[in-house]
Amino acid sequence: MIRFLSTIFGIFLLTLSVAQADIAKPKALSDTLALMADALQQEDLISEVTIDHADQSLAVTYTDDSEITAFPDNLHAKLSSAGSDAERQTIFDEHIATIIAVYHQQDEALSPADHAQIYPVLRHRDYRTFTDSQSPEAKLVTAGSIGDTDILFVLDSPKSVQFIKEGDLAALELDMKALEEVARTNLARKKQELRVEGGGPYMLILDGFYEASMLLDDALWDSIEDQVGAVLLAMPNRDLIFFLPAATPDAEKTLRGLIAEYGAALPYPLSDHVFRRNGSDWVVVQP
Repeated sequence: MIRFLSTIFGIFLLTLSVAQADIAKPKALSDTLALMADALQQEDLISEVTIDHADQSLAVTYTDDSEITAFPDNLHAKLSSAGSDAERQTIFDEHIATIIAVYHQQDEALSPADHAQIYPVLRHRDYRTFTDSQSPEAKLVTAGSIGDTDILFVLDSPKSVQFIKEGDLAALELDMKALEEVARTNLARKKQELRVEGGGPYMLILDGFYEASMLLDDALWDSIEDQVGAVLLAMPNRDLIFFLPAATPDAEKTLRGLIAEYGAALPYPLSDHVFRRNGSDWVVVQP
């Protein structure tokens, strides 16, 4: 069984079984990834740790053959901003301990009480293809696509982010229409935290996880286009959303340059396309 876990949310007051020396500030995300791999390989409950350099993630296999995929981005941010090596060590130990604790956990049991924690997310189509092939009995719920990305759903609890599977809908007491309505309502509340920065191009700034999801907020883009006119948009990574007024000279060329610059170079690549709105839908702009 494969469990996909974002252990990057929340602080867990757990301790590692093996004490380590204080950690120096990592210079790059790859350094944090290597630190995680080294620590996890020492744990008795873990049989294998594989670094995916392209995705900047770890495939962690436990001794019972269950697996998770762990991502280092939020841990890296915390380690980079910590005030001392000792503080970094504490943060690191807590993070690794949560990964160890997954061995004793199953996915959280879902219920209607979880509706307020459901959000839509965009992921490249390869993500769903891979997860469905690994767990065909637990296919992810999808609500269609935007270009080469799928619209998926997550339960964002204080401890983890859990992708919603087709078999979860009954426990949540939701059909697809109701699931989409709940997720979009919850997403709309995140606009209070959203910032638009820049000017040529503009960028959406949120929390590093839900920027791309904001494409699904029709009221947001209606408001933006009321102010600047029709827009062209690029989302090379899940947390990098660029847009320009379509009337801007070389707008499409500028956005394709940003896709080329950032898409493969940064973690969590999302789409190679430039998009425009057609009513409330996002459609691919053909080169």
